[in-house]
Amino acid sequence: MTRQHWRARRRATIAFSPLVALLTVSLALILGAAPAGAHATLIATTPGADALLEAAPDQVELRFDEPVEARDDAVRVFGPDGERVDRPQVEVADGGATLRAALEGGRGDAEGTYTVAWRVTSEDSHTLSGSFVFHVGTRTGAVDLDDGDDGSTELAGGIGRWLGFAGTFVAVGAAVLALIAGGAADPDQAVRRRLRPLAVTGALVGAAGVLLALVASVAESAGRSLPDALSLVPDLAPDGRTGQLALARAGLALAAAGAAAIMPLWRRTPWPALVLAVGSLVTASLAGHAWTAPSRALAVASDAVHLGAVAVWIGGLVALLVALRRAADPVRLSVRFSALALVLVALVAASGAISGLEQVRTLDGLTSTSYGQLLLAKVAGVAVLVAIGWANRTRLVPLVRRSVAPLTRSLRVEAVVAGAVLALTAALVHQPPARATSAGPFAITVTAEPAEAGADDAGLDAVLDATVDPARAGSNAIHLYFLEGDGGPLAVDAVQVTAATTDVPARRLPVTPVTTDHVSVTGATLPSAGTWTIEVTAVRTGSPLVFSFEVPIR
Repeated sequence: MTRQHWRARRRATIAFSPLVALLTVSLALILGAAPAGAHATLIATTPGADALLEAAPDQVELRFDEPVEARDDAVRVFGPDGERVDRPQVEVADGGATLRAALEGGRGDAEGTYTVAWRVTSEDSHTLSGSFVFHVGTRTGAVDLDDGDDGSTELAGGIGRWLGFAGTFVAVGAAVLALIAGGAADPDQAVRRRLRPLAVTGALVGAAGVLLALVASVAESAGRSLPDALSLVPDLAPDGRTGQLALARAGLALAAAGAAAIMPLWRRTPWPALVLAVGSLVTASLAGHAWTAPSRALAVASDAVHLGAVAVWIGGLVALLVALRRAADPVRLSVRFSALALVLVALVAASGAISGLEQVRTLDGLTSTSYGQLLLAKVAGVAVLVAIGWANRTRLVPLVRRSVAPLTRSLRVEAVVAGAVLALTAALVHQPPARATSAGPFAITVTAEPAEAGADDAGLDAVLDATVDPARAGSNAIHLYFLEGDGGPLAVDAVQVTAATTDVPARRLPVTPVTTDHVSVTGATLPSAGTWTIEVTAVRTGSPLVFSFEVPIR
């Protein structure tokens, strides 16, 4: 490697090190945060789903496994005639994990089927919704629910997320390239002048995209159209964590635009604009999937580093495309950015691997969920970017001394591919993480419960190996293996299996004998997410063996 390359790499590292320091400080601020759950899930309702009651309840209660944000219309209850029977305001309890909707006296007393529709926002900014029914006296059938969504809200949200990332990335890249253009004492002012409008425009576009995504989020969580949601944003956005972080993110982007717009400040140093733009990206990490990952501090830190590195890489190549022809020394500028890109690729790969592990967890989650499939497509897109970048570094950068045209053409192609990768990212952040949607077989080993006084205690050493596949709401396959205490097979004469969850009484499941020590339950219906209690009673030589275990169903 030539001395020029070594010097370029050292300067690039020096220019990039404060950015890494800023992200490290962000990690230190997050380390004290309490751990979070994976993704908000409805675990129980009162009345239970499909419950048949003798009299109408006074209220409907929904319990989640972690706090959620709820609007006034978060829970809607419709009577048998299709009219709403709930009171306007939803009561929030247990720090946001429990929602209660009171029913209007007299309106909620009719016999028939009641339909409950709910819509909330989880801590990772996702809107969650669902419905269930219960019956009073008799079953008459659920009412039809029309959420009025014609797809415009989701489209607007996707465009807003893309603009939010793309604009901020360009602002970050423009500021970084302005820093590495020339020396600290003698910067290339022609490049800086060329990049200042790019930084301002990028930051403004980023802020506009974040605000558009916020309006779409409010519309989705409130079940309103986009025009209606505009009037709700001032009242609803500042009250919830999602809205507060979105407003902070947009505000930091606007501040970055303001810092870049001040010509004397920008000519002296682009650092204020860069720090503010990077702060906007860190805020995005705090509002996304990383915040609800099992290892919150690691997930948020790796996501912030990932976003920062991608911003410098993708935003920098756009900035290089804009400024290369104006550079006093285009060879030095392209060599310096190429050296910086090597560091960035390593950071992107390492932080992306950590984030992927935190959000996916299993190979099945990578291939069988929408999140995992989008992640694979994104990785493929990044691989294409790396290949183009390597071709630029090895073949086109050396040609810049004669002509910048070949590198400029390649940068245009690279920018188009980067835009497609950002589109995948915008779709990815709106998907529930694979760890929350993929469910694998649940396995557990339990020992027999102590026998009652006076009963045969031969079963105290009996062991049950149980698997529930896929441990997901709906149809499951349950396999039960009976073992002696030393691990050998234990023959049983008969087996009874029951399943129950909160507010749903135990019901027997059909058992199919496979061998004397193995039985299965095929097509076991566990219809709702939450914790289910499975009780197994086996008879051996006339004595019962009782096993009980809990299964988390997603």
